[in-house]
Amino acid sequence: MPVSEARKKANSKWNASRDNITIRIEKETGAAIRAAAAAAGQSVTAYILNAIQNGDTLPVDHAAINEHIAVTGESFGDFIRRAAKDTIDRDNQLLKMGMKPF
Repeated sequence: MPVSEARKKANSKWNASRDNITIRIEKETGAAIRAAAAAAGQSVTAYILNAIQNGDTLPVDHAAINEHIAVTGESFGDFIRRAAKDTIDRDNQLLKMGMKPF
């Protein structure tokens, strides 16, 4: 279905009101950010903006993680996704028992 001229004009106006910022980071760091955003149920953009606004950081002990993934053979991104899932599952179990997970 072709895009209408009105839609093209609206898209152009909206795009003109936005700024594009491009950063180049290591693939491992990008994977960690994407995994953290997914675990938070947010887009990468929303996750980064929220982290900046809240002064959050993504503390990562790369040496320990790299040593671990060398043993397991999984990728950094897979490790982060699995760690996030395991943490969520554990927290949900604690919450069901009426305990705080932190």
